[in-house]
This record gives sequence, C-alpha cells and structure tokens, in this order.
Amino acid sequence: MNGRASNGRTIYLPMPEDRAELCHPVDEAFEMLDQLLNGQPRKTGWVPLPMELIQEDEGRPLRQVDCPWCTDCVLLFRQQAVEKLRPILEAHGELLAINGAVELQLFNATCVLDALDEGVSSIARFRSGGILEIRRYAFRAEVLGEYHLFKIPNWRVSPIYVSDVFVDAWTSANLRGLTFKEIWTNRPQTSD
Repeated sequence: MNGRASNGRTIYLPMPEDRAELCHPVDEAFEMLDQLLNGQPRKTGWVPLPMELIQEDEGRPLRQVDCPWCTDCVLLFRQQAVEKLRPILEAHGELLAINGAVELQLFNATCVLDALDEGVSSIARFRSGGILEIRRYAFRAEVLGEYHLFKIPNWRVSPIYVSDVFVDAWTSANLRGLTFKEIWTNRPQTSD
C-alpha cells in the first residue's frame, strides 16, 4: 500500500458546479441509464445511447465544462478530461460512446465495493428494507483498499463515489464542472 492509504482516506460525492452545462438522455430516459449502468461491464455489444447537451437554462447560458452533469450515478467526460484521467478511469470502469453529444464519453463504474458500513452509517430505508437515503456515511477502509471510483451494491441506483486520489487528479489537471462533497474520512484529526 502507498503512504496515502496508511494516512487515511477521504471519500466524496461528485456534484455539479453552479451554472455548468448538463447532458441528459434524449426523452429523459434516466431509468434506462440507471438499469444499464449498474456496475456491470457493458462495453461488449454497447449501443451508444442518445444524449443531448443542455447549454442553457431558462434562457440563461450554461458554462461549457469538462464533465457536463447528468446524475450522481453517471459521469460524462469531454475528451480533454478523458486524456488527463484515462489511467484512473480505466482502472475503475469503462468509457462508453454516446450519440448526439459526440465529444463526450460516458463513464461506467464497474468497481462495485461492499464498503458501506451499514451498522455505523445513518440510513433511511423503504418499508421493504432497501436504502432510500444515506444521511451519514461510514465506510470500511479495509474494503476500500486502493480503489478510487466505485459504486456500492447496497443501493439499487448507487451514486459514483470518488476518493481523494481522484479529487487530486481532477484538481491538478485543472478540469472544470465538478465539485466534491466530502462524505467520509478516516484521516487523523489535526489540531490547528
């Protein structure tokens, strides 16, 4: 393991920057995206999905970014971002073509980790027992290992979680379009 792992980890949820462009499935077929991008490899036999860039909202222009927002379960990258992040992206999933917004590639996270510590996390559930919302996250560090983009199997439509290593790569590449909400860390507290 590298020194970073021994010093602890921080996990984030990617979020869209304000006024950044969006990319949505044509006919708002979000459910199809959720079903297709469930952690399973899809590259073999993949048929590009029709997607559209949304570059204005209520008549106001949205900024062009390296990762137009779709949902927290789907990340789309412009070629510049793919080139800068390719090693980390390909180590944790696959890049898939889309139709319409041709300069974008869809990231399918195929790294699914049973890393959520449900006993320590604060979770709202459906009557069926399925996860409705995770209010406070706790992860098992030994399961996270050296993984930096992942989904969890416990949630029907899992967001893509990213580690501090991904955030550092994004930031050092000067990419735009995402902010990162810290949801968990096991780094030692430092006193100021």
